[in-house]
Amino acid sequence: MKHRTWCAILLCGALALPAAAEQRTFSLEEAVAAALKNNPEILKSEKEVAAAGARTLQLGAAPNPELVFRQEGIPFRSGREERELSLGLRQLIEFPGKRGLRRAIGQAGEKISAAILDSVKLQAVSRVKKAYWRAAYAEAALAHLQSVLETVRDYQTLAATRFAAGEVASSDVLRGELEAVRVRNEMIEARRTLQEERAALWLEMGLDTPEQYPPLETLSFIPLGRGLEDLRREAADRPSLRALRQELGRRETSVLLARKSVLPDLRLGLFYPSLSASGWGFELEVSLPLWRRSFQGAVLEEEALRGQDMVSLNAATRRIMNRVETAYADVSAASDQVALIQTSLLKDAADLLSTGLANYQYGKIGSLDFFDIYRMHRSARFEYFRALLNYRLSLADLEAAGEGD
Repeated sequence: MKHRTWCAILLCGALALPAAAEQRTFSLEEAVAAALKNNPEILKSEKEVAAAGARTLQLGAAPNPELVFRQEGIPFRSGREERELSLGLRQLIEFPGKRGLRRAIGQAGEKISAAILDSVKLQAVSRVKKAYWRAAYAEAALAHLQSVLETVRDYQTLAATRFAAGEVASSDVLRGELEAVRVRNEMIEARRTLQEERAALWLEMGLDTPEQYPPLETLSFIPLGRGLEDLRREAADRPSLRALRQELGRRETSVLLARKSVLPDLRLGLFYPSLSASGWGFELEVSLPLWRRSFQGAVLEEEALRGQDMVSLNAATRRIMNRVETAYADVSAASDQVALIQTSLLKDAADLLSTGLANYQYGKIGSLDFFDIYRMHRSARFEYFRALLNYRLSLADLEAAGEGD
C-alpha cells in the first residue's frame, strides 16, 4: 500500500513539472505596476512632492526670536566710564494674515507638485504601454515567421516528392530552398528587434534586464467604448490642467500677500537690566511705509504674472482638447483598419493558403501560383499585426494626449 502511495506522489510530481517549467506571461498590468513603482521620473516627482510639503512648513513657520547681548559705555581711548550690560529678546511680529497667506502659497505648491506627479505617472504609463505593445508585436512577428517557415518546409517536402516522381522541374525545389533561406534571415533580424524592444520595455519600467525575458500578452483588439465627448470631459481634469489651475490660485494668493506687504510688521524687544540693575528695557520697532513704489511694483508684478498664468491655462486647455480630438481620430482610423482586415482579408488568406498547398500537392497549380498565394497570406498576417499595433499605440497616445507638450 505504501509503495502505491509513493508511486502516486511521484507520478503527480512528474506531471506537475512541465506546467511549473512553463514561463508565465508577463501582463500589461504588471508592467504598469512595475513602472509606477520603479520609474526614475516618477520617483523624482514623489521626492518633489515631499519637498513641497517641507516648503509649506518653512513658509508657515513663525520667525524665531533673537537673543541679544548688549554692552554700552565702552571707553573710546582711556578713562573710566560707567558701563552697562544687558541681555534681552527680540521677536518679529508680522502683520496679521501675512503668515497665513504664505502658508496658503505653500499648500498650493503641494497641490501643484501632486498634480505634476499625476501627470508624470500618466505619461510614464503611456510610454510603458507603447513599449509593451511594440515588444508584443515583435514577439508576434517572430512567431509568424516561424509559422511561415513551417509552411515553406511543407512546400519543400511536396516539391521534393514531386520532383523525385518527375512531376515538376528542379526549379520548384530551388524556389523552396531560397524562400527558406530568406525566412531564416528575416527571423534573425526579428530576434534582434525583439531583444531591443524587450530591453526598451524594461528600461521604461525602471528594472534591470532579466537573464531570460518572460513572454508577453498577445496583441488583441479591445474596442474603445467611449465617445469623443466623454473623452473631452475627462481631459478637462487632466493633471497638467489641475497644476495650472493651482498655479493660478497660488498667484492670486501672491497678489494678496504683495498688497499686505505695505502693512508694517512689529519688532518687540525686552532687555534686562536697563540703566539700573532693578529696571527693565522695552523696545518697539515699526517700519514706516513712506516710499510706496516698491510695494506697488510688487503688486503690479504679481498681477502681471497672474495674467500670464491665465493665458497659459487657456492655451493648455485648447491644446489638450485638440490633441484629444486628433488622438481619437487616430484610434478610430486604426480600429476601422483592424476590422477591415479581420472581416475581409485574414480568414480568406488563410483558407487560400491551405487550399493552395493542397492544389500544389495534386498538381492543380504550379509553384509560382503557390508562392503568390503564400506571399498574400504572409502579407495579410503582417498587416493585421501592424494594424493591431497601431491601434494599441493610438490608445496609449489618447490616454495621455497633450500631457508633457
